[in-house]
Amino acid sequence: MENIKDYEQRIVKILDAQVNQEFNDDPEGSSSFQQSLILLLQDVVTDYIYETILSENDVRAIVKTRDQLTSKQLIDLAMALRQREEPLSLMAPKSGTISVNDILGSQSDEPPKPYKRKRRKKRRNNTQNRTQ
Repeated sequence: MENIKDYEQRIVKILDAQVNQEFNDDPEGSSSFQQSLILLLQDVVTDYIYETILSENDVRAIVKTRDQLTSKQLIDLAMALRQREEPLSLMAPKSGTISVNDILGSQSDEPPKPYKRKRRKKRRNNTQNRTQ
């Protein structure tokens, strides 16, 4: 953040989080796979909507890991962010645009809650009853 006077604290909620995956195959034989996370944020006070794209490196900086993120990990993170109902506090520039650096500078020490999938429990009694 350049000058703290140019920023203000905003309370935002996450409207949507989407994973974008691109596979680029060059005719020269080199190929690349890029992942990004698209966030849609809404200011609680003004209802202004912000959109920002976080690269995989940006996401790794936010979650504080050096390891490469798998597609599943990024999708799980997007699902957890989508399910978050509590608003977030964000230091944003007064100009009205939020950059990746603003998000990186405003992160809290509290990690997002992991998404817990509901799984069916196998019942041992059912299989035993069928054999009888």
